[in-house]
Amino acid sequence: MGHTQSRRIFSVAIAVACSTALLVSASNAPAKTVVTKPKSSANPVVYGKSVQITGSLAGNPSGNLAITLQANSFPFAGYVDVASTTTSAAGAYSFTLTPLVGTRYRVATSDPPQEIGDELVQVVSPKVTLRVSDRTPKRRSQVRFYGTVTPAADGSYVSLQKRTSTGAFRTVARVKLVDGGDLFSRYSRKLRVSSNGVYRTIVPATPSLGEGTSATRSLRVH
Repeated sequence: MGHTQSRRIFSVAIAVACSTALLVSASNAPAKTVVTKPKSSANPVVYGKSVQITGSLAGNPSGNLAITLQANSFPFAGYVDVASTTTSAAGAYSFTLTPLVGTRYRVATSDPPQEIGDELVQVVSPKVTLRVSDRTPKRRSQVRFYGTVTPAADGSYVSLQKRTSTGAFRTVARVKLVDGGDLFSRYSRKLRVSSNGVYRTIVPATPSLGEGTSATRSLRVH
């Protein structure tokens, strides 16, 4: 056997030995649970509505593990435990909650060594209603646009908008919210209408809540 061939055989043997060592090392590595980022069934969610926070664990072990849902609500002073459950055999989990302000959620394993997943930013939008006094008004007559915003935001302004020919909405009036009780604020504005139109009300986002949008209302002028 030549010198060159001997070197080749030696190199192959070294490579095989290294690969075997790596495989043995990997097989002996400690098992680890991986906590994935949770998902929301509605984001944003309308104020007062429930949302499902779902996800699954990966890695090993992942099934039948105790986990905790942690929340950091506006003004985001820190995470606290808000719910707990046990994952399914496949590692899946689900929580049902009703957040009232913007909240960051994350999932953590309950037993040490604790593993913590990435956070989900849950947006909560105010509930906005819009009604009109007449859906089929006469041309140049006045129509009252009115509704409520929940939670209460007395003193803030909403934007009453009309859809343009391009499909975009344009603000036609800004209306101040007034006291409607402990739970909601009210608004009302009369506008003179001369053509058909589709209207909606927009509440701008705040540090604690996302933008709120009402259902649309259509007017047929005759």
